[in-house]
Amino acid sequence: MKLSDLSGHWALITGASSGIGKEFARQLATHGMHLVLVARRQPLLEELASELQSRTGVQTWPVSMDLAQEDDVGSALRNLLRKRSIQPRLICNNAGFGRWDRFETVPLADYVALLRLNLMAPLSICHHFFEDLSSFASSVVINVSSQAGIMPLPFMATYGASKAALHSLSLALSEEWASRGILVQTLVPGPTKTAFDNGKPGVTPAFVKRWDRVEAVVGTSLAAIDTGQRLVVTAKGFLGQKLFWAAAPAGTALRLIAGGLRPAQ
Repeated sequence: MKLSDLSGHWALITGASSGIGKEFARQLATHGMHLVLVARRQPLLEELASELQSRTGVQTWPVSMDLAQEDDVGSALRNLLRKRSIQPRLICNNAGFGRWDRFETVPLADYVALLRLNLMAPLSICHHFFEDLSSFASSVVINVSSQAGIMPLPFMATYGASKAALHSLSLALSEEWASRGILVQTLVPGPTKTAFDNGKPGVTPAFVKRWDRVEAVVGTSLAAIDTGQRLVVTAKGFLGQKLFWAAAPAGTALRLIAGGLRPAQ
């Protein structure tokens, strides 16, 4: 399929009020896609929806929803969209958050919310929207993964685990659904200049040496639709990271990683 095929169809974007999700909304609007924008902060969604509608002429629908608290995100969203007879042809599962700290100091409820948002929400959305996606000759799911999902990360253990599970799920679905005309893209951005990546406790300047521009991350992802790429990596040093984890003794690797992520006392 081609990105141009999606013009005039609907896209569903989670985490659309800022960062990578907001940039997906902007770039998809320029390609003529109508947008269902999902996030918690209604004022930011309404501002973005109004801006894109007036600038590009596409239809926009801001939906305020806390995906970390919703029991069955996919079912809730699909029921909402059905009431307006909307069938998304592209879904971007972007919403997520992380906690950087010693494992035992973070309330368990925070970890439950993290897993629900980072893993269960995209899983539920993919499951419930399969029928909609497969009704088209071709359609797209973009799951935003992370370098954190490639190897265990001390002091952000649960975040890394959630992204590792999403990464594996997304790649597996890309094979299962290929014969149904659904391109499942797993997007792996590096540290990106967004609100998510500002002021992370425990991340030292020496650990994060390079920041990606959100425009470039999203542009690369959308360009890869035309070539049917299932794994799209904008993170620098991704291959080296995988080789390092595969080759180095586990204890040595984990100590080095922990050195860059250890929180202040």
